[in-house]
Amino acid sequence: MIAYNNTNRGGLIRTVIFIAVILIVLAYFGLNLRGIVASPTFRDNWKFVSGLAMTIWDKYLSVILAFIWNHLISPLISKQA
Repeated sequence: MIAYNNTNRGGLIRTVIFIAVILIVLAYFGLNLRGIVASPTFRDNWKFVSGLAMTIWDKYLSVILAFIWNHLISPLISKQA
């Protein structure tokens, strides 16, 4: 039997509190998230970063992960069944 030692309790609550604190700090400094996201500079930067991430995924990571899945993980799963 496998015993799980779950010492990371409250992760969701901690994340919600962290996001709330970030939003409070942004509001304190007068930053408007809707204005930031709607700005042409942010949209241009977002388009660049997402395009770069898609290129890295398509050219490099998907090939490596497909190899790992097809040659290492999938044979192990099929042998256990």
